[in-house]
Amino acid sequence: MAVVKKTVTVILKMKKQSNLYTCEVKEDLDSLYFIIQKKIFGRFSEDPINLVKFAKSFIKQEGTILDIGTGTGIIPLAICVNLLSYKNIIAIEKNYIMSEMAKRTFEIQNIMNITIINQDIMYYNPEQKFDVVFCNPPYFKTNYGKLPKNSIKKMARFECDITLEKIIFKVKHILNHEGLFFMCHLESRKDEISRLLVKYSLRCDMYFKINSESTLIFFKISHQL
Repeated sequence: MAVVKKTVTVILKMKKQSNLYTCEVKEDLDSLYFIIQKKIFGRFSEDPINLVKFAKSFIKQEGTILDIGTGTGIIPLAICVNLLSYKNIIAIEKNYIMSEMAKRTFEIQNIMNITIINQDIMYYNPEQKFDVVFCNPPYFKTNYGKLPKNSIKKMARFECDITLEKIIFKVKHILNHEGLFFMCHLESRKDEISRLLVKYSLRCDMYFKINSESTLIFFKISHQL
């Protein structure tokens, strides 16, 4: 934790240039929107964008959306592109640096319908439940391969800070009774996901692969009837 605080202090002292801190770049999502990224953290992948595209036809143009582990805000931004009139989006990010980058992404572009909260999702207790929940979680357990030295990349790719079971447990308690949970994950963990959904009284209504060669599955999940 001390290392993270020191890093934040350094970044906040850097001179801003065009609303960006040193080592930051603007990555275009489409012709209208961009997202602030830091090169050392790695560029956002297409997975969360494809997850939103998959979910688009199932989401009503009203209600509340939560994004768990938003990073620099790619899922909320993709929602803006694909669900233009959606009014109420909350995005949770535990890492302070990432959450501040997400806030600036939306403030600079005057996107007012997205609230970024810097908090651990396990300690987040909203007054209301959500109609839609998104999550692009870490894909790998900590015993899978060599962990990156970069703490942000490690947190994004490996279950160092939160496990798949904790995410599903939390979703169980913050998703409306008729709400929908959209998640992308590795096909190799499909059986594990199925067992956890049953354990927490959730069910997979549908899953989707972009093509036969993809190792990723997009899940549409709801409460058991």
